[in-house]
Order: sequence, then C-alpha cells, then structure tokens
Amino acid sequence: MKFRVLEGKHQVFTDIDGVIKVDIYNGETPDRPGKPSRPGEVLETDIDLAEKFNHPPKSLKFERVPDDTPTKEEMEALKDKEKVEQTPQEEDDDAFSEMTVAELKEVALQDGVDLEGVTKKEDILKALRLHVAGV
Repeated sequence: MKFRVLEGKHQVFTDIDGVIKVDIYNGETPDRPGKPSRPGEVLETDIDLAEKFNHPPKSLKFERVPDDTPTKEEMEALKDKEKVEQTPQEEDDDAFSEMTVAELKEVALQDGVDLEGVTKKEDILKALRLHVAGV
C-alpha cells in the first residue's frame, strides 16, 4: 500500500526482529537509520498508516494513494535515468542550436522543411525540431 504524508515527520524502518515499522521521527538512531519522510512524500508499506496514525479522525497524517503513485525513491530513480539517457532528438537539438540561421535554412531546404514566412532563428529551430520528431 502507498500513503502520502500529510502532516509531521515519519520514518519507515525495520526493527531488530526484521519487522517493518512506521513511527514518528525523533531523530536518527542506530536502531532506526535513515531520513524521515516529510509532508507530500509517498511511503510504501504493508502497514495501514491511515488506520494507525489518523486519530482522532480530524488529525489526518496520511492519505492512501493509488499503488502506481511513485515514492520519493522512485521519483529520484526516474530523474537519474532521464539525466543519463539522452535521446537522439536532444542531441539533434544541440546540433541545431549551434548553427547559424543560414546553416539552419540550408538544412531545412535539404530536408524539405517549409520555412515560408519563417524568419527568426527560434521559429526555424522549432520547425526543424518538429520535422525531426515527425510532427
């Protein structure tokens, strides 16, 4: 199950018996290593956090979210993956950005890109990039 932290700092940890637990964060200790989860972050656990912590009912600390909602760790992994993987489109964009207007017009002419009425470099770049993307 996944839950979004609404209020307070909480920590998911494994106790010495190997049981996964969630508790209010009171600082990192040897038996509770790791950083706290802050409001807005998503935790994944088998424990029903809403049932355990939302008492009284007006004191909502967690809300259940769909299981496909990414956790903080999953979001960081996606960001790292995006940094590592550059698509050919991004490489082409870099090559186009370095070209002069005359060079861009030449590429457009060779590739059959219609530049009628297009005079600014930004607009030529946009037309070329759309052409490369197949749009």
